[in-house]
Amino acid sequence: MAAKAKLAIEDCAICGGCEIALADLGVSLLKVLDKNIELVYAPILASTTDFEEADVTFVIGAIRTKHDLERVQAARKKSKVLVSFGTCPGTGGLIGLGNLKGKDDLLNRAYSEGKVPTQGTPELLDKLEPLSKYVKVDYVIPGCPPPAAVIKQLLGELLGG
Repeated sequence: MAAKAKLAIEDCAICGGCEIALADLGVSLLKVLDKNIELVYAPILASTTDFEEADVTFVIGAIRTKHDLERVQAARKKSKVLVSFGTCPGTGGLIGLGNLKGKDDLLNRAYSEGKVPTQGTPELLDKLEPLSKYVKVDYVIPGCPPPAAVIKQLLGELLGG
């Protein structure tokens, strides 16, 4: 029996739409996972802290914080193929609207009453930039969220699903 392809899903600043698009694949996704793919990392789906390596990593969401940036840089090092999944990693999507205001304006608006937290909150980057500015991106799946047919095709092409 051939080894299953390893898939990681790294989520950054997200709205949840891409995860719903994956879940909408329903039984067909479960069949592919059972037969061809080992899901090695997906914080939104399973309680895991990290992964050692992946054949393919989907990056979902915008790179908005230093924590997001560190996670995608680490994922790139551990992945043979990195996929920008959905609109947010490429252009920012809804999260990218924050570029209309500065980082300080965003924090002041979010914490207009009381103090801005100094601990336990990831530091915002000054500006949201495309994933490709920070790491090499091998494939891009467009859409907000990406269409199910495109996701299925990519799973089949990259992971034999």
